[in-house]
Amino acid sequence: MSDERRPFDDALDDPEQRFGTPAAVIEAPDLSEAEKIAILERWRLDALRLCDSEQEGMGGGENAHLAEIERLLLDLGAE
Repeated sequence: MSDERRPFDDALDDPEQRFGTPAAVIEAPDLSEAEKIAILERWRLDALRLCDSEQEGMGGGENAHLAEIERLLLDLGAE
């Protein structure tokens, strides 16, 4: 087995760094629909954690992409 990481693995680690915007995930031709959903779900989780941190006074800040991520997940049929 190779130690090389796939672009999908890198995208799961830090979706915003890899893609910049949620729409760019959808436009990525080298990802399957399931991979796009997984990446957006990860990004959504990260965004929710940032929102929670802000509400608890720990900084972090609101994630401007959360609404877009949720809309794209619905468009892809994710629950």
